[in-house]
Amino acid sequence: MKRLTHILSFLFLFTLGLSNALALPDCPSDLSSGWTNCQTGAVFENGDTYFGDWKDSKPNGYGTITYINGNEYIGGVKDSWPNGYGTGTYGPESEFHGDKYVGEYKDGKKHGQGTYTSVSRDFEYVGEWQNDKFHGQGTATFASGDKYVGRYKDGKKHGQGTYTFASGKQQTGEFKDGKLNGDSSRFDTLVNKFFDNIFHSRQRTFLRQQYLKKKKVVKPVGSGPKSKPIYRDENGGDTFTSMSGLKYEGDWRNEKEGIVTYANGDEYVGELDFGKKHGQGIFTSETGLKYEGQWKNDKKDGQGTFISVDGDKYIGEYEADKRHGQGTYTYANGSKYVGDYRYDDRHGQGTLTYDNGDNYVGEYRYHKRHGWGTFTFADGAKELGEWEKDKLNGYAITYYADGSINQEGIFEDDQFVYAQKRIKKNGKNTITFANGSKYVGEFKDYKMHGKGTYTYKNGSTYIGEWKDDKRNGKGIYTFENGDKYIGEYKDDSRYGQGTITYINGDEYIGEWKFDTRNGQGTFTSSYGRQKVGQWQRNKLNGYAKYTIYGFTYKEGIFKDDVLIEKNNFGDLILEMM
Repeated sequence: MKRLTHILSFLFLFTLGLSNALALPDCPSDLSSGWTNCQTGAVFENGDTYFGDWKDSKPNGYGTITYINGNEYIGGVKDSWPNGYGTGTYGPESEFHGDKYVGEYKDGKKHGQGTYTSVSRDFEYVGEWQNDKFHGQGTATFASGDKYVGRYKDGKKHGQGTYTFASGKQQTGEFKDGKLNGDSSRFDTLVNKFFDNIFHSRQRTFLRQQYLKKKKVVKPVGSGPKSKPIYRDENGGDTFTSMSGLKYEGDWRNEKEGIVTYANGDEYVGELDFGKKHGQGIFTSETGLKYEGQWKNDKKDGQGTFISVDGDKYIGEYEADKRHGQGTYTYANGSKYVGDYRYDDRHGQGTLTYDNGDNYVGEYRYHKRHGWGTFTFADGAKELGEWEKDKLNGYAITYYADGSINQEGIFEDDQFVYAQKRIKKNGKNTITFANGSKYVGEFKDYKMHGKGTYTYKNGSTYIGEWKDDKRNGKGIYTFENGDKYIGEYKDDSRYGQGTITYINGDEYIGEWKFDTRNGQGTFTSSYGRQKVGQWQRNKLNGYAKYTIYGFTYKEGIFKDDVLIEKNNFGDLILEMM
């Protein structure tokens, strides 16, 4: 182990600011007793610094490594090396200054699934890694507009792939050492996969046998008007028509692309994964609806553009076939919304401009104005304040078109209830809302900003930092039932490092994102079961270990809490968790 020099001043300043947000205790100042299950800061003799979790006198757990050249790593650490999920950024003294990698590490190297964004070389790579090199399936997008989707080996294009130039020209085939080496011919395997996913089981055997004989025309299966033949041209291109009317056009030597025509007249052109829309593609319905963008498992997922039959247009992010994330929706009547979405609802911060000239800027919740916002009418009149379910509820000010104040005070369902003295624009205020909630703390520009305490009408409390009327920074949230969260917030959500302790004795220590367990973390139940590893949306996703009373029950790669690839630590037959 590298010789360490303890930085007492560094330790004091850091732990003082984070003691309420991190659960592990501070490490003792005397290194001779060993550092285990604690946190502190230290500097290596080469000048690199580390702050985070320790075990067996080595950095282990979650931490931040700042290298002497300015590079920085934040994430999982094992025996002093980046391990697990993390974020690496390159500093000013690196030839890759400004570049960023977010993904999996192993023994200090990029290894697994990850995204590398290069400022120095103007490209982005999303895909698999091995020993710091592109290795496996990946997508590289270049600033020039060129794009490569396919296989890599040791950092070079190697295997089946498609290179699309900005001009639209494509090269598809087998690559070797970075260069196109001719078309691939993984014929038999792809036929099996396609039939397994597209055709009914009673058709499979016959069609497979006939196709593998490489006949130019295959006889129809069954009898009647729905039976259609399958044709194969001389160059490897194929057209398949199922009994249900589904039609596939493509090249078996390129498993990732094709044209699918559905029985009702709908059409999809783009990337496929075993018969499902997956990757970049264009879907056009027989009625005129159109979507162009990213797909995942037959659903819109990622960045895309949607045009409805009525002429509405949405450009933005999708998840599981729903608008989710940042987006712009332009209605056929001229209205336009720009802002956050959550599963098809306007949810978060947004701006809606109506076709008559009215405008709302503020917060939304489940498609309705909810939170702090300003509604400006086309004639200049204005309503500024707290909203709930599309109506003024709480403190608000209404203005005439000339800018003079009409009413100021507490509103309930758009009705003025009573006058209340205007709060100070900046500084400390105490405000009681119409629903019974109360805030005592600092304001900036009439918004909760700084340190403050918010007591909700149901009895829950938040004590901590605020920014623009939202919980931002470090804070403590005590739920009405007694559960308690201590940690970081961002835009009103648990986001970053934090610890939640449940009244039944369960505890989670680790990373959060949008109020869910996301990143490296440890969940310990009150009855001796522990899950340690990578989390996503409250479930184990990635490398993790599941123990019962200290004995390893499951260890390996998990997906949605289910072990899909185990380590060789021995089998133990127990009931499922």
